Amino acid sequence: MKKTIGIISIILFILSAVLGTSDFVFAGGLLPRENQADVFIYILATTIPPVVGFTLAFFSKKRALKITGIIGNGAVMMLTIILPLVVNIFFPIQ
Repeated sequence: MKKTIGIISIILFILSAVLGTSDFVFAGGLLPRENQADVFIYILATTIPPVVGFTLAFFSKKRALKITGIIGNGAVMMLTIILPLVVNIFFPIQ
């Protein structure tokens, strides 16, 4: 059971890495953001999977799955949640 939790954490890491960091690689990104509903879907798709994966990684039994889940989901959270918040605090959109 705990090995399955670790695998789910890794899958969430890969999903959030592809969806969340696509804006840093591609000009348009993979998810559209034309109206408020699209922005809400984008926020849900890029913030919830790394947080859930980070939490599940702590309950994993295997050491490799735990470390990969914690570091991977933590890195994606830094790029998709914490970095945009800090940038918006210091350089607010006018």
